[in-house]
Amino acid sequence: GQILVEVDYRAYHVLTTGYCAEDASYMRMARLDMHSFVAGCFTGDWKPEIMEEDDASLVDRFRWFKSDPDRKRVRDKQAKPSILGVGFGMGARRLYQENLEHFAGEKTAKRFLDLLQHLFPRVFDWQRRIRQQAHDQTFLKSPCGHLRRFYEVFVWDYKSASYKNGDQAEEAV
Repeated sequence: GQILVEVDYRAYHVLTTGYCAEDASYMRMARLDMHSFVAGCFTGDWKPEIMEEDDASLVDRFRWFKSDPDRKRVRDKQAKPSILGVGFGMGARRLYQENLEHFAGEKTAKRFLDLLQHLFPRVFDWQRRIRQQAHDQTFLKSPCGHLRRFYEVFVWDYKSASYKNGDQAEEAV
């Protein structure tokens, strides 16, 4: 007498990141095709300014981009994991290590993250704020009231005499 339902909302993770970061441009690109947009910027097929185009023009561009297998590979195997990695707070090393077969090296993974930071600085500002809040409070409380404790978002690095990301830096995001 029970019904099991599975829901898979298109671009859910990317939209959630944009929502948390209060970045309307990020959410718009998520709805249209964030992966093609970022991949096209990475390959040099277009400049970030195309974001100003109307939705129909962008959808046509993105359809064209995906029509070529080499461009689609960059989109699906490099841009997509990079964008999802941003939502999970990943750094270049982890992004590379989890996608060894698709990145030539850690530098390529870093180039994708640097591009994303250039395109959507509000997302990375939000990540810095939420990590700092988790570090300062030692907890975060979700909009639904769930409390999660954090004890190692940042750790003191004696060599550099400054804080660096700790074991829970990604989890805080």
